[in-house]
Amino acid sequence: RPPAMASDAALPLNFERVEATFEDDDDPSLVCLDIESTWRMSADSRSVSVATDPQPKGVNAKVQVVKRVDVETATGPALMPLAPEDPAESGRLERFLHARTAQTVAALRANARSTAFDGYDTAVDDADTVECLHALKHVGGLATNAPESVTAVAWNSTGAIVAAAYGALDDAQGHSWAPRKSVLCAWRVTRRKLDAAKADVILELGDCVACLAFHPENSEMLAGGSYNGDVQIWDLSNEDEPLVAKSRLTEYSHREPVTSLAWVKQLRGGYELVTASADGRVLQWRPADPATGLTQPVGGATVVWRPLRPPTGLPARTKETAHGVTGIAFSKEDPSSFVAATESGLVLKCSFASMRRRNPELVVSAGNEVLWSDAAKNVLARVREKDFHNVKRKIEMAALRAKEYEIGLEGVFAAEVSAGALFPSPVAFPYEAHAGPAYDVAYSPFHRHLFLTASTDASVRLFSALQAAPLLTAYPTSATVFCVAWSASRPSVFAAGAADGRIYVYDLQDPSGDAQLRPVQTLQVSSRPVFSIHFNARLAELLATGDGEGVVKVWKLSARLTTPKQAEESRLEKLVARLSAAGDAEEEPDAADAGAEPILEGRRDESSDDDVPLSRDPAP
Repeated sequence: RPPAMASDAALPLNFERVEATFEDDDDPSLVCLDIESTWRMSADSRSVSVATDPQPKGVNAKVQVVKRVDVETATGPALMPLAPEDPAESGRLERFLHARTAQTVAALRANARSTAFDGYDTAVDDADTVECLHALKHVGGLATNAPESVTAVAWNSTGAIVAAAYGALDDAQGHSWAPRKSVLCAWRVTRRKLDAAKADVILELGDCVACLAFHPENSEMLAGGSYNGDVQIWDLSNEDEPLVAKSRLTEYSHREPVTSLAWVKQLRGGYELVTASADGRVLQWRPADPATGLTQPVGGATVVWRPLRPPTGLPARTKETAHGVTGIAFSKEDPSSFVAATESGLVLKCSFASMRRRNPELVVSAGNEVLWSDAAKNVLARVREKDFHNVKRKIEMAALRAKEYEIGLEGVFAAEVSAGALFPSPVAFPYEAHAGPAYDVAYSPFHRHLFLTASTDASVRLFSALQAAPLLTAYPTSATVFCVAWSASRPSVFAAGAADGRIYVYDLQDPSGDAQLRPVQTLQVSSRPVFSIHFNARLAELLATGDGEGVVKVWKLSARLTTPKQAEESRLEKLVARLSAAGDAEEEPDAADAGAEPILEGRRDESSDDDVPLSRDPAP
């Protein structure tokens, strides 16, 4: 009782004196007080069932139906309101919290710095369980005469739809680009009644599609690249007219199969669609711009690189040619920087930004008779210095002949300037090449420098964008590795699909060590090659695969492969730093070789002003 209430007369009306005894079973010297509240009450609940049987209402009809409704209710007295807050008690609580705040914050900071639980992961029952949830293959209808092999699979931005493209693929040599009608299928895998033999969306296509990519924000918008060089965009929600846009064949579009594409978010907002082809071109499109759409690219590049000293056993190139691009992957932090994998096995660091040789605003000199649009200026800003004046004069003369006094992208392409002059090489430097065609490349969604490559030489390589040599190399099989992909939830996990019909899952944080990469999980997907794999970005436990039997399989991965470990990103950063340091030590030349020529040399293209010597550890 507070001192202010020294007598019974000072007690409120709802207080009464309570005689209490104090005792403790363990220590009689301690006391324990247990006083039952006189104002808080517990609610009494009763379950009541009420059945009503209303009188049927008759009408002059042939059928009368009595409607019955069963209702169950639970009622009970309401809780009494809490007693008014005691200012004195509130003040004591406030003083207590204030006195203990510094001590509590110090304890929390100490816990945050503690390494006591580093490496500890909560045990889960399904640690190694991986199961196939769905095996999807549309049967009948348009799919009857379509090619069997799945060339690409893709998840949409919500993780609910998986799409698949089909094409004729040669199991032994990789791609067979013969024109042939095909289909595009999509399933909504989150539906309760999913029919594996009937796609929710099936579109007939004039040619096979080699690659797919959903828009990162529009869950129904899907882009694809065809064997004939077409770039197409579909709206899967539009049943009547799903085709939104389609590129047209020109001197500046793709003229060979489109092998890879990516939606790239721009710093100024919006997305560009970047496509790569076996013709060596990497083109930029702005589908959302009604002025361009897919009718013409807003920019482009031609992947050109010729080593001055070819690898042992390979003939030297006497004439400069473009390298067919099999895959592109963009850095998560720089929308202008990407890595290109090629049919020749080269892995090349590329950048659109490095192609800009002058400020676009300085392209147009004073006294010009024609105006230039911003889009046209950006294209001309990339032209090499040796070609710039001739290209600019040719475009302006063509505009004057056509009586056009403002040059846009259409005017640039109408001048029929060489595509090689408008789309110069974006290559900055090469990484260590594969011994055979490199079929896929994937940038890490968590680390700004890490990327993976897959090749016919049966290897999967882990690169840092800052080093020419790979950090790690894995040989999961003796067969061709067609595809690689990073997990969308665990920074250290990635998977590779091979010609032996298996998927090999790796974990860079596996306790077995990083001296030699070994798969932590191997899945037998098919008796035919696995051509495409894709992790679900929204539903982390789902992985989609496409194989040579035409089956799209949806796998549920184990929690061990999908649940991020404690401080996993920082641990990956330390691993990369350690591997990079080891690579630098191995690449330092001996004193006896200090005067030797660089091991790796090359040039962008035959018409460049200077040859560009490169070391094995080039600066980005």
